[in-house]
Amino acid sequence: MSAVAIPRQSVTSTTDIESTDFFAAGTWRQTNKSVWLTCPNGHSDVLDDHTIADDGTVTPSVVCPYDGCDWHVHVRLEGWSP
Repeated sequence: MSAVAIPRQSVTSTTDIESTDFFAAGTWRQTNKSVWLTCPNGHSDVLDDHTIADDGTVTPSVVCPYDGCDWHVHVRLEGWSP
């Protein structure tokens, strides 16, 4: 199974990266301490228990933790820089 490429969300201020309300669906962003990913349904979660390779490939696969959301994919973070 090939990985789904998830684009990096650009932010316009430091306030944006600290507010989970700002996260656009289907994107990822890096805050000071964590990498956040938002599924296409708008549910955000931290990738704390995942590993991110130099090319942005995330392991294990990402499962949306929200009840009723069936988003479960292999992910590659576009624009990732270790």
